[in-house]
Amino acid sequence: MRILQITPLRYPEIKGGVDTMVVNLTGRLRLAGHEVCVFIPGDWPQATLGHRDESGVAVYSLRLRLPQDPDRPVAALLGWLAEMPLTLARLRSMLRRERIDLIHAHLAKDYLYYFRLLRWLGGPRYIVTLHGSDIVTLGQLNRLSRTLARFALRGASRITTVSRWLIDVARQQIPDLHDIECVHNGLEFDDIAFDTPSVTALSKNGLPQRYAIMVGSFDPYKGHESVLHAWPEVLAHDPELHLVIVGEGELLPRYEELIRAYGLSGRVHLPGQLSRAATFSLMRAATLMILPSHREGFSYALLEAGAARAPVICNTIPSFRELIIDMDNGMLCDTGNRHDLARAVCMLAGDAELRQRLGKSLHERVRTGYTAEIMARDYARIYAGCLT
Repeated sequence: MRILQITPLRYPEIKGGVDTMVVNLTGRLRLAGHEVCVFIPGDWPQATLGHRDESGVAVYSLRLRLPQDPDRPVAALLGWLAEMPLTLARLRSMLRRERIDLIHAHLAKDYLYYFRLLRWLGGPRYIVTLHGSDIVTLGQLNRLSRTLARFALRGASRITTVSRWLIDVARQQIPDLHDIECVHNGLEFDDIAFDTPSVTALSKNGLPQRYAIMVGSFDPYKGHESVLHAWPEVLAHDPELHLVIVGEGELLPRYEELIRAYGLSGRVHLPGQLSRAATFSLMRAATLMILPSHREGFSYALLEAGAARAPVICNTIPSFRELIIDMDNGMLCDTGNRHDLARAVCMLAGDAELRQRLGKSLHERVRTGYTAEIMARDYARIYAGCLT
């Protein structure tokens, strides 16, 4: 099969879970003998079809203009009317040049309406994978974007989600969706690398031997703030347990403010955005890992914790409960309750046997059930079903 992957931001760079999933899936599909191309919606200057090669993968980009701009409504509509036929022609030429059999789009995005229009013009079928925030927040989009995204989803041959609970969310948002299936994210163990020198350098700059780690963008739904609120209570019971928060984002000033307000300077560390190898090395060396997200599609950080054998404390959200069994391969805790979280952290930090058992159990479950090979095999089956 010849598959086009539509990814929203970048390829092959990895800065988030969707990037990780697309790179892992593309690599495994190619190993299985399928041909894979990638399309990235371009920025405003990208008015013509761009093309480059990334290690044998053809990567295309083109802006997909919408018919609305609140600041220039008339000009935006006229510009869209003039450009839309050209865009369809360029996309159709790309699909024919690569002899694409099926399109696999990621996230419920408004620009996907182009691919439903192409389908009406005889183009290939397409499926859409929902990753989490895209479908959870669909109702919060402006009316046009919401309408276009739903229009695109209704034209898909199949909808997939990265967790089972997202199936219900999708059906709540668009009641008449059909053929929804869950395919969990899978980790590419062969690509896991370590960057011990970077971790050693961090240690020389004050990184402690005993620390809990959190990994993720500094967004409200990631729940980092709830852990900062709980950390003074943790330190009251375990003064030597530090906290390391890897990532970056607009909430950095808020985190720094809380660190100062609670007197946590020197006990909470913000090393910024690190390489995946350095982050994985930190996870492997951590005393424990905390995943306090208020929502997640299906967290790659959790899968990577399993690969690193890191004992985890997770918030009790549905997608975490699809993988974590409390006190079997991790601990489930309401991270919104600072007292419960502090107790869970102190309990796990103080019990080496429990940490080893939970970390080993999570590793075994991820290694046997959540690999990139399994994920790619499931998608290849879905692709074949759409083409028969």
